[in-house]
Amino acid sequence: MKLFKTHRKLAVSGLALTVALLGGGVAFAYFSAPGSGTGSAQVGSNAKLLIDQLGGTPVYNSTVDASTYQWSYSFQGGTGANALGNKINLSNGGGALSDVVVAMTNFNNTSGSLPLTLNIYNPGSYDGPGTGPGSLIATDTTTVSFPATATGYDANNPPTYGLANFNATFNFSSQNITLPGTVVYEILFPNPQPPVASGVNVQLSNEASQVSVGSDADPGYLFVSTYNNQNDATGGANGEITCDNVGSTFGEYPTAVGATGCGETTTNSAPYPSIALIPAVEFDTSGMGDLYPGGAAQPINFSITNPGTTPAAVTSVTVAVATDPANSLVESVPGESWTDQAGCYASWFTVSPSPDMVGATVPAGGTINWVGTETISMPQSASNQDACQGVSLGLTFASN
Repeated sequence: MKLFKTHRKLAVSGLALTVALLGGGVAFAYFSAPGSGTGSAQVGSNAKLLIDQLGGTPVYNSTVDASTYQWSYSFQGGTGANALGNKINLSNGGGALSDVVVAMTNFNNTSGSLPLTLNIYNPGSYDGPGTGPGSLIATDTTTVSFPATATGYDANNPPTYGLANFNATFNFSSQNITLPGTVVYEILFPNPQPPVASGVNVQLSNEASQVSVGSDADPGYLFVSTYNNQNDATGGANGEITCDNVGSTFGEYPTAVGATGCGETTTNSAPYPSIALIPAVEFDTSGMGDLYPGGAAQPINFSITNPGTTPAAVTSVTVAVATDPANSLVESVPGESWTDQAGCYASWFTVSPSPDMVGATVPAGGTINWVGTETISMPQSASNQDACQGVSLGLTFASN
C-alpha cells in the first residue's frame, strides 16, 4: 500500500453572506405642535467572510480542563511583567503552524477586550539569567474578548480563580509558517496595560505532570520581561518567577525557589514549596495524519472571521478538494491551473459531510473556531493512485 502525505492545506476566502436586516412593530411619535427636519441613519454593512483551516493535530499541549486550573500569572499591576513564555519541544519535529491557544482567566467583575501578541522565536542557548531567544519566526496580534468573573479575586480560595476562564487563539494559518522542533514563545501584553486588563491572567499548568503533547525544552526555566525595568523583589516578576532581577528584555530565568520565597512558590511563608508551573498553551499544526488509500479519515477544522460591521449568521460551510474544472485534476493552489497535479484526480478523495452544518453567528469584527464533523479520506480505487503520492491538496471553503 502506497503512503500518501498531505502537506499544508490551503484555506481560501468563503463566499460573501447576505445579511438580512429585519424590523418588527410600528413606532409612533406625537408632537404638541407641527415641526419638520432632516437626518440620516447608517445601516451596517456585510462583508466577505474569511475562512482559514485550523490544525487538527496538537504538537504541544500544556492545557487541561478549564475547571481545574488553580493558579495563574498576572501582568504589570501584580508582577511588573509584560511578557511571559517558555522554550518547548514540539512533537513530530514541528511542522506547518496553524494556531496557538493560550488559556487565560479574568479576576475582575467587569468584562472587556484586550489586544494580545504572541511571538514565536528560534531557540537560543542558555547563558545565564536573562538570556534571550533566537531570531523571530512569526508574530500574531489578536483582540481577545474576556468575560467577567462572578466572584472576584479570592486569595484564600484558589479554585475560584478559574471561574472566568477563556481562551486567546492566535491564528497563523495564513502565514505559511513551518516550525522547527524546538521554539520559544512569548505572550506579550500591551504597554501601557489598559485598566480593564488588570485582572487578566495566563493560566498555569504543572510542568511535571500536565504536558500531554511535546515537552519542555528547559525544565525549571521560564522566559519573562518587565515593564520599563520594573523590578520588585517582593512581588514583581523576579519574585514570582525567579530570584534574579528581571529587566525589560525578554529572557530566560531559573524558577527555583530561593531562601526568601522568590521563584515559583505556593505560599508566602517558609518552607516556600516549589510548584514548577508553566503557561497553559497549545500549539496546533495545519497538517493532519497521513492520507493513503483505505486509510483513516482526517479531521478538517476551520476558523470563520467576519470583518464586517454587522453580525453574520453562518448556516453551513462546504469544504471541497480544489479541482481544475478543465481536467478534474487536483490543484495545490485553488483556482490556479498551473498547480495541477498530473495524474492525481480530485474524485479520489472524499470530504464528508458536505456541507458541515455550523449554525452559528459570527460577531462583527470577530472570529469563531469551528471543530465540527468534517473529514477528508482517500478510499481505495481500482486505479493506480501513485500520482497523488506526496501531493499538496488545496481545499476550498464556502459558507452559506
